[in-house]
This record gives sequence, structure tokens and C-alpha cells, in this order.
Amino acid sequence: MFFRKVTSRRNGKEYNYLKLIENYREGDKVKQRVVANLGSLDNLTTEKVRNMISGLSRICGLDYSDLPFIEARKVLRYGEVLAVHEVWEMLNVTSIIKKLLPDPGPDLDVPLLLELMVVNGLIRPQGKQALSDWPHSLYLPGLKEKELLPHHFNRALNCLAGARKEIEMQILDNVCKQITVDKSAAFCRLTTAYFEPVSRGRPQATAYGKYFVGEYEERKRVDLGIFASRDGMPFGHRLFPVVPEQGKFQEILSSLKGQFGVDRCIFVGEHKVKTNPQLELLLAHRYDYLVGQKLTSRRDKQFFVDELAAGKKDFNQLNDELWFKELKVNDVRYLLCFAPHKDPAQRQKQAFLLATNNDFLSGSEAIQAYAVLAELAEACREVAAFNPQELSFFYNEPDVSAHIFVCILARMLAEVMERMLRLAGVNLTCRQALEILEDIKLATGRLGGREVRLVTQTQKIHGDIMRALGVQELPRIVV
Repeated sequence: MFFRKVTSRRNGKEYNYLKLIENYREGDKVKQRVVANLGSLDNLTTEKVRNMISGLSRICGLDYSDLPFIEARKVLRYGEVLAVHEVWEMLNVTSIIKKLLPDPGPDLDVPLLLELMVVNGLIRPQGKQALSDWPHSLYLPGLKEKELLPHHFNRALNCLAGARKEIEMQILDNVCKQITVDKSAAFCRLTTAYFEPVSRGRPQATAYGKYFVGEYEERKRVDLGIFASRDGMPFGHRLFPVVPEQGKFQEILSSLKGQFGVDRCIFVGEHKVKTNPQLELLLAHRYDYLVGQKLTSRRDKQFFVDELAAGKKDFNQLNDELWFKELKVNDVRYLLCFAPHKDPAQRQKQAFLLATNNDFLSGSEAIQAYAVLAELAEACREVAAFNPQELSFFYNEPDVSAHIFVCILARMLAEVMERMLRLAGVNLTCRQALEILEDIKLATGRLGGREVRLVTQTQKIHGDIMRALGVQELPRIVV
């Protein structure tokens, strides 16, 4: 069990309450419930808190009077940050960056700044706290007494832009040494990012721009492809020119083979009302593709109704939520997919059609790959929107590719973490695990004139997660 501060707002005023929470399992899911409401924090004076500790110690047979008094100073985020840091260290990312980047000088710790940006994306800090201020709320080795200013993050991204292809390649090599990655083929998910450049006229603006993967009517469009292995491990990206070039696709194939040892690539995209010139070009030149589309036209909807009316016996069950039927017209395979448990109107609305010209992916593998890559694009959109911070006018905008590199690296660490959890028998997604680890804090204070850092109480599920990531036992005191 652990304590949690809960904040609510009513009529423009903020109220803080203290609750006693415990984790419990329900099937294969970890849930939380309130054991006790301890009332408003405003009413918990220092004397009341000490009386509670004294009473609990007495009931449990502890001699509270003999315990030394600790003057509390700050409570830092610790558990979820430590989990990400362990995967970062396991993949040796800091050493790779130091080896491949020229020395930027003593005032710029590029590996630390990159790790902070990755952690920022994965643990999703709430509120609009500036990225340069946010690290002061967490504990990360090497962060103590570091002065982090907005332009430091800007300069770090500029440093990374030139070497990011080599960094991507070496990180993937280290991933493959730790877990199995299927590189018999790769996917290149075509998507679009929109860049909101820094406003030079306002002192309060984004320090290095914001990127959103998806259809947003922002100022500057960037076409790109996100690389993922056959089993869904993200590992890189390439930007496409504004005017489509057939040679760019051939360059990607050569790069995948030469740098990553991948002999075959399937380009994945989406047919929408708005045309995608990159997609149209690769279809015209008959590269391997996997393309999805919603059934929006009257003809498509009628096609779905006719196929469903023919009977479900020709459909294959992928899982409880999805059925599909495969059809072949000339050299193109079509996969008609729908959710069987929806009412007829919802079935038609949510049904979709995949088309592919490759013959080595099974129907189920093609559908699963398309879904995973859609989630990857969405995840990159989420971690790409860095928080606002003050702008330094003395530094230029970093390369677009550096921002996207941070997104892909965060997603790669999340995928590695999820696979390690699965191998250890912990049936949680990366996000679920990090949310559970948020309960572990690091309390800093002074004891007898010395600074101490104490880790808050942990539960069994915390230990299971951390052991899966290579931390056999959490320390009680951090030095």
C-alpha cells in the first residue's frame, strides 16, 4: 500500500486530499483501489502526521521514539525514470553517442539531454511545465547540479542530426544482442508530419518547434517513412523530398540492406481522400506495398455488404475482435476486415480493406503488421509534441530529423521494455508498467546535517517489473 495525493478543482479553487491506495490483481490485469480516505491535506498538520506515524508504529511494535528525525525537502519521480534508464544503459546509448559525436564542450551533455527528451516522451509529464524545468522534478543519475537551459536541448538536437543514421544503426545492433529481432524483412510506414516553426516575434514559444505525426493543418508539411522490423521493432526513419522521387525508394532499399542487413522492405501507407504522392509513386513502380483504406465510397460499402451476405464461412477469425476474408484480383491480394460483434451500422463504418502485392506475408501477419505500424505512427505523434519553454534567439532551429529521431528512439525503448516484461511473464504493456512504477518516489531530506535520499515503500508488482528489466532489488537509500 502507498499514499497518494489527489487534486481536484471546484469553482476555480484547488483542493488536495490524501488517500491510501493498494494494487491488486484481477485476472491478468493490475488494478488499484482506495483503502482509506484520509481527508484534506490542509488539515494534516505536522503534529497530526507525527501522531499518525507514532500510532502506527506502536500498533506494529516499532519504537517510533528511537527513529531519527528527517527534515523532508523534496519528493522526486523515481520508479518510472529508473525503468527507462535501465533500458537506456542496457543498450549502451550514452557510449554510442559519445563515440559518434564530436566533443561539444563541457557545458553540453548531449547523451543526458537526449535521455531526458526520451524519458519526457515516455512518462508523459502532466501540465505544461517547460522541458528545461521538468528534470528538477525527477531523479536521474548524472542530473544532480546540472544547469539545464532551453538552448541546451536545442543545441543537442543540432548535434544529433548529423550522426543520427549511425546512432540508429548501432542502437539496433545492441538491441539485437539483447532480444530477438526478426530482420528477414522490414516495413517502411509512410506518414506525414507537420512542423510548427518557432515564432520569432514572441519570447514565449516552443524552443525547437513541435512535430505532429498525422493529418494536422499546420504550417510546414514533412513526408517521412518510419522503419520497423518484421516483428514490429522500430529502428529508424527517412525523410522524403517535397516532390516525389522514384530514386528515394531505391535509396531506402539500399540503405536497409547496407546498414541494417535487411533484404526486403514493404512500404505501408493509407489511401485517403487527399492523395499521397509518395504512395502513388511507389504503387506505380510496383514496390512491395501494404495499403489500407476505409470503406467510404458507395461501391466499397456495397462490396462489404455483398461479401458479408455471402456468409461468414469464408471469413477467418484473427481474434475475438477481428475477422477477415482474403480475395485475389490479378496480382493483388485484398483483405476485407471487420469487427463481428458490432451492430450492422458500426460494422460497415469500422470495416477496412487492405491491399498488398507481396506473397510472403500471411493474411493475419499483414493485418497485425498494419495495426502495429498504425500504433507506431500514433505513438510518435504523442511523444513528438514537446512541452513549451522559453526561446533563446541565439540558436537556429534543429534539423527536422533530430526531432523524429527522438520519437523513434523513445518508441524503440518502449518496445524493448515491453518484450523484456513479456519474457519475464509480466503481462503488462510498457505504458501500464510505467504508470504502476509512478508510485515509487525518492524522498530527499536532511538527517543530522547530511542529505539523504530514501525510496518509498514498494509492492510485489513493482519488484516483478524491475526484475524483468534487470534490477534485482530496489535500494532503500540512494547515494
